[in-house]
Amino acid sequence: MVPEGNSDYAAAEAALFDQLAAELYTAVISDVLDGLGYREQAMTADIRPVYAGARLIGRAHTVLSSDIYHLPASDPYGMEIAAIDSVPPNGVVVGVTNNSTRTCLWGELLSTATRARGGRGAVLDGYTRDVSMIERMGFPVFSTGMRPVDSMGRGTIVSYGEPVMCGGVLVHEGE
Repeated sequence: MVPEGNSDYAAAEAALFDQLAAELYTAVISDVLDGLGYREQAMTADIRPVYAGARLIGRAHTVLSSDIYHLPASDPYGMEIAAIDSVPPNGVVVGVTNNSTRTCLWGELLSTATRARGGRGAVLDGYTRDVSMIERMGFPVFSTGMRPVDSMGRGTIVSYGEPVMCGGVLVHEGE
């Protein structure tokens, strides 16, 4: 994790992540992790880049969403905004919906907000939308599919910064 307020560290870490993304690919990283005894670190094949050529390395910022079946009375995006506001420099949002097909967890607005906070991308076990705009931004997003619906009244953030199971891999904040 980047020490709070240390922009030199964040910049050095970003440069390292950029170099790793340029020089390595997932099969090599998976083989290295296997060799180190971390044999269950590759996510399931249904989590795919939303556009060709997307590459992503960073530190996990975990977010958990749950389906809902009502329109919230007030502040429908409160915890969602808090979760994105807390994305650390070089953070990768790891969003978990438990493979919901009801809601769309991610889109252009969250991509823009995450990038503005120094985030590097998102990995989701749920759907995304606004794919052409996300691709135009060059913001790497990996998800299980696409659906045009908004999350309001369909899903809500229930926690962030806690361990989650995404794509069959247990992910902790900051990994």
